[in-house]
Amino acid sequence: MGLGDDFRSGNFTIYGQWSAIISIILMIVIGISVFLGMFPFAVLSFVFAFVMILLELPIITSCCPCTGPRTESFVKFFANPIFKSLLYASFAVLLWLSVLMSGSAVVISAIALSVTTVLYGIASFRRDEASGNSVLGALGGSRGGRKGAAGAASGVIKKSASTGASVV
Repeated sequence: MGLGDDFRSGNFTIYGQWSAIISIILMIVIGISVFLGMFPFAVLSFVFAFVMILLELPIITSCCPCTGPRTESFVKFFANPIFKSLLYASFAVLLWLSVLMSGSAVVISAIALSVTTVLYGIASFRRDEASGNSVLGALGGSRGGRKGAAGAASGVIKKSASTGASVV
């Protein structure tokens, strides 16, 4: 399964995840470009991008030694597309406020984050289940990082009933 299959899947949680990744990149790049002119909103963009990285890229939470049970519970709470949609909507509103104060490049981040909000909203309305992104290996909401790795490392071996072969 590749990138094309992700876009043909019809699963809006995958679309929302890709849109969130694009939003993260835009918030970091535009936050750097407007850092001196709009300092508070640049810092907000960085904070929002960091939170979105934790939610959208499970490899970060499984590899980072600074994540603990509070971070894990935060990520699990926002695994549901409706909660992600509401969180990203609040982020988008704050970025839209920066546009009201002074028209700048932050509007691009606000638009991208609004699209992400809409896609996760559609996913929650359609009750799309969280499924994995084939390119990044992310599970659009359910985090299998530590538990999956621990289960594979524990060496549980089962015998297949039909072939008699060992399966890990």
